[in-house]
Amino acid sequence: MSRDYLNNEDNEEFDFFCEEKEPVQEHKKPSRSTETTAAMVLALVPLDVDLSFRSVFPNPVLEIAEVKNQVVITKCRLLLPTDQLLFNGYIRRHISYHDGLNMYSLIEHVPFERFLQLTSYLTEPVQPKKNILHISDEFTSQPLPNSSINTEEWQSHHPTHIQQYSTLYSNEQPSCEIIQSSITETNVPTDKGLNRQSTIFSTEDLFTETETLMAIRLAVRVIQNQTYSIS
Repeated sequence: MSRDYLNNEDNEEFDFFCEEKEPVQEHKKPSRSTETTAAMVLALVPLDVDLSFRSVFPNPVLEIAEVKNQVVITKCRLLLPTDQLLFNGYIRRHISYHDGLNMYSLIEHVPFERFLQLTSYLTEPVQPKKNILHISDEFTSQPLPNSSINTEEWQSHHPTHIQQYSTLYSNEQPSCEIIQSSITETNVPTDKGLNRQSTIFSTEDLFTETETLMAIRLAVRVIQNQTYSIS
């Protein structure tokens, strides 16, 4: 095979690859956005609660063996647009104690309430939409009774012909979650040494009432379900 033939083949292939080709038009599908709802963290709030209360035991107490505390939220509401956080709850206390002979238990609920003013947010809350109410009535006219002039009429709004249009919105209310809690307490007997019946221990060792000082430290997460679009 001659060298000129090979050169011609190479030139044809080179020219083929060097030719400007028309760009291929891609048909793009129209993008469709979908809406989804997710829980967004509005704020992380430190909450301090100091309590002082009395506990009354139905049986004489020689020693408090164990106290188990649990923080329970009953209401947590973010008041918009004032940015005030209303926090209600109670401390569930399970107290195990004995009188030297028998073991007993006492369960009590200690309520608390706090108001906080939020000054900043991690995610801006969705403000509540206000309900809309439109009321319209009909204007009526009728001739005046016992009137000698035919053009005199009594004109007013008819009290029974009322049209009403209203729009009501269901707003997503923020909620709260406790992500951390710590409780420090001191229990001091207030009636120790009073006359109690005991066959083993002296009477001054028994009591039935205590005064409790409690310091509660909470880390609260405020969340709200928000709807946004994903394309």
